[in-house]
Amino acid sequence: MGIGRHNGRAIHAHPSGCVVALCDLVEERMRAFAAELQADPACAPLTLYTDYRALCQDPDIDAIFVGTPNQWHVPVALEAVRCGKHVLVTKPLADSVTAAPFATWACTCSIPPSG
Repeated sequence: MGIGRHNGRAIHAHPSGCVVALCDLVEERMRAFAAELQADPACAPLTLYTDYRALCQDPDIDAIFVGTPNQWHVPVALEAVRCGKHVLVTKPLADSVTAAPFATWACTCSIPPSG
């Protein structure tokens, strides 16, 4: 819950934001952050995941913030896009110039045509 903690707080504090789930490989760290958010009576109950694929498949989640180590930005973002989620990725988009086009292509191809 490195950079994700700071961004989670910001999303939670925004009137239009609602954190509904957290995902981290270190369950204790995730539970501590969940307790922090849930101390606010306005916070909805949180679903906790240790597998990003399960998080992405949750039909109750509309958007996913990817605040993982750099080498996981593209794999997590691609799974989220495959599952029809809106995605926000911290910088850098990818850990290499080779990987970045995969994320941008997937997002571009998932945009429904207008009109």
